[in-house]
Amino acid sequence: MAAGAAIGADARRAALTVAQFNVLADGLAGMQTKPSFTECPTAALSWTYRSKRIIEELTRHGVMPDVIALEEVDHFHDDLLPALQRLGYAGAFEAKPDSPCKRSLDPTLEDGCALFWREERLDLSRLHRLNYTGTVPPGGVRNNQVALLAELRLRDAPGRPLLVGVTHLAAAKQEAGESLRRQQVIELLDFCERHREDHALVLAMDMNGAPTRGETAASDVGYEPRAYPAALAHSVDVKSAYAMALGSEPKFTTWKVRGPTEVQHTIDYILVSSDVGVRRVLLPPDEAEVEDGRLPSWRYPSDHVMLCAELHFDL
Repeated sequence: MAAGAAIGADARRAALTVAQFNVLADGLAGMQTKPSFTECPTAALSWTYRSKRIIEELTRHGVMPDVIALEEVDHFHDDLLPALQRLGYAGAFEAKPDSPCKRSLDPTLEDGCALFWREERLDLSRLHRLNYTGTVPPGGVRNNQVALLAELRLRDAPGRPLLVGVTHLAAAKQEAGESLRRQQVIELLDFCERHREDHALVLAMDMNGAPTRGETAASDVGYEPRAYPAALAHSVDVKSAYAMALGSEPKFTTWKVRGPTEVQHTIDYILVSSDVGVRRVLLPPDEAEVEDGRLPSWRYPSDHVMLCAELHFDL
């Protein structure tokens, strides 16, 4: 993990480690009628194989996250929740209203967002579930994206509550999709502003939106980013934990090949309120370590990399 700014010891501060990970839904990978990740071996896309590697990725970096925020989860009850319960976590799940995973080879699957918290450190006070209210043109189809937010309290520092959320914004990489993502992130932050009170705020997300136009063909989204700037400009006053620690966002958080198309984007974030500091963050893999077929692969279970940040905030 890479260090952020040096921080002196302070008994009035509490520490919290948060992981953010789009785990790649089985219904969008191994259970697809046609291979969607054309350079990844079929067996490496199977959920039986990937599920174990996901748990390994969450726990192999020398620190057990206090909060784990996951997107594209379609094996919550049968796999991820039991596995993480054995490691001391409780969890909650919110499915998309109309998950595309239902149209995979296994129509019982439906993906959504999941939030887990380590019970020896955190108590749950309240859960909030949000289905974005806007509509998607043409035809005014209701948004299919959700957010899950938990009001949590540290057991060893119960005086300061936390509001921790996970969301996965609209995916379409086009101007209309970016406009929708902007609406969604504003709606989420408006909701947080109404419910935050004195909570320290942490939002983990696959925003599906880049911070800037890309510098290479593989990373250029082809339109001006709107969602990321709108988040940082919102009155709730959030900042990116990675940008705080590193001085800028990482070069990529997803890197994939689908047919003739290769894309490398930064679209995953951990956003924190201005009263939350960053001790250090987990760096993405070195580009030389990523296999020629990109992500996912035998070595890595998702097309997104896991983010993890050690945070601190006043009690």
